[in-house]
Amino acid sequence: MADKKGNVSSSRKHTLKSCMLAVAKDLLEAEALEKVKEREIYMDDNCPPLEIPHSKDDLVDLCTKMYNKINVIDEERYNLEYKAIMVCNEVSNTLN
Repeated sequence: MADKKGNVSSSRKHTLKSCMLAVAKDLLEAEALEKVKEREIYMDDNCPPLEIPHSKDDLVDLCTKMYNKINVIDEERYNLEYKAIMVCNEVSNTLN
């Protein structure tokens, strides 16, 4: 009697599963490396190396500039968070 089409032996299933897992592992590792590279590129482009000034006045100026940049970034983050919450609420309202 001939086997039905689609029946796969357990050893073949195991081989296919291990091959799929190996490919998935390679893809995850490649994705992780790509993320690290993207992060390094972003940091190089947007975060210049910090040069600590030697005088107190220059140090105060640096701290003020950094404080102002932090405030701008926090404001942008809050705006994006608010927009995301609004979109989530809108979607949940349309589903209900």
